[in-house]
Amino acid sequence: PLARRAAERGPPAPRSYACGGEALARDTVALVQQALAPRFLINGYGPTETVISPLAWKAAPGEAVESAHAPIGRAVGKRRAYVLDPGLEPVPVGVTGELYVSGLLARGYDGAPGVSAAVFLPDPFAEAPGTRMYRTGDLARWRRDGTVEYLGRTDAQVKLRGFRIEPGEVEALLLAQESVAQAAVGLRAGRSGAAQLVGYVVPAAGAALDAGRVRASLRRRLPDYMVPSRLVALPGLPLLGSGKVDRGALAGLALPEDEDGASGAGGGAPAGAARAGPEAVVAAIFARVLGLAEVGRHASFFEAGGDSI
Repeated sequence: PLARRAAERGPPAPRSYACGGEALARDTVALVQQALAPRFLINGYGPTETVISPLAWKAAPGEAVESAHAPIGRAVGKRRAYVLDPGLEPVPVGVTGELYVSGLLARGYDGAPGVSAAVFLPDPFAEAPGTRMYRTGDLARWRRDGTVEYLGRTDAQVKLRGFRIEPGEVEALLLAQESVAQAAVGLRAGRSGAAQLVGYVVPAAGAALDAGRVRASLRRRLPDYMVPSRLVALPGLPLLGSGKVDRGALAGLALPEDEDGASGAGGGAPAGAARAGPEAVVAAIFARVLGLAEVGRHASFFEAGGDSI
């Protein structure tokens, strides 16, 4: 987001830009390349525990990004990067795992040996004995070109109707839509009090957001429980002072009534009135349980905020 702000302000004096601290969206890379025309653009990755950015990706002038986010690149210098499964086994290209960094690392957390031991682990792939690797807590995957793509935090995982969801995976597919420039996904309570998965999106410049089409596209790639029940269009995502997305502020936003999944706006299908007889009785029960004024005959119970409990 900070890189996007710089591009929107216009070209300052420097011609080289280094970005970090937040995932660099494809749309932001395009905006920076067009507005600032940098000699080169670097997307750096590095938690504090890894001392200085152990991975970096360098874009040539005008280079485009095909995936939702710019890659975080390759290991720099004598560092090594691994994408591992829960058993600490390497995952294949394109498969999501947790990112580990080996090489120059902090010694640990002062006065917290237990926490240090949980994240600073022996490196089973290193040639030199005593080498450690740091468990970053970040989800990532290898790209076919040998670079790493960041997908979000493991501790951002949410649980909906018994299913575990990584918001970063959903956000990446939202950003892959041409009509979406920025995206964030989170849980919040619907009218009935049941949790709903909500996608907050900033439409791309000159694009009109078709929620039904976007959600239909997500359904081709994701199971139903990972498809946001509602898509909320915003002029911009709220940011913290650090430039990261303020997810607390998103959770506190008042959602427009006409975007409720029960109305059919979320699913892209016309609501339609329930037919007299048993259909009307069921619709009335759904509406009462979900705290809605009415439920159309094409509305999805789950998309309207219901769950199996």
